Amino acid sequence: MDPDLITATTEIASITVSDAVDTPNTTSPALPSCQPRGRPRKYHTADEKAGAHALAQQGYYERSVAKTTMLDDWKASIEKNQAWLTRHLNNQPPAMLAAAVCLRACEAHVTDPSMVISEALEPFNRMQTRINIISTSIYWRMGCTNLWKVAEKLCSQVQEVVNLLQDLLCSALSGISELRMAFNEGTLAYQQT
Repeated sequence: MDPDLITATTEIASITVSDAVDTPNTTSPALPSCQPRGRPRKYHTADEKAGAHALAQQGYYERSVAKTTMLDDWKASIEKNQAWLTRHLNNQPPAMLAAAVCLRACEAHVTDPSMVISEALEPFNRMQTRINIISTSIYWRMGCTNLWKVAEKLCSQVQEVVNLLQDLLCSALSGISELRMAFNEGTLAYQQT
């Protein structure tokens, strides 16, 4: 091979390589400087990495361990819902509430008895959902304890009210005449208890 050709090829190759690589050029500040590829290091020392790992472990532990405040919150919530149920039932059996709702729905000026019953049923449905969540959480975290039994008892009391009101609603959806007929015949669920 020709030595002049080899030198010329080497010069051209070195020029194109130096042009392709972003090398800092002191004469032209407009050219970008060389930046490392990839994301920057998160931790620069082993101690920083170990500290971050310990902090992450502590966060995981705190999220996974049952808090004692949960127990207090559950107790307070159960007591609050029990007081609410007692207040709305006026210390009477659920059948008396269902009878009062039925009488209100059968009044002459009421055009849509299902709306009256639905409005009476709605807060009990929400309460039943809340109590079910609390009861399930207690059982999942603590097992079959006295607190869970209290929550289940409250849940069954609310379920009884909901069942009676849903029976009224089913009759009312058939029409006001059907509701009045079932009331007069004594076939409504609250009349059977």
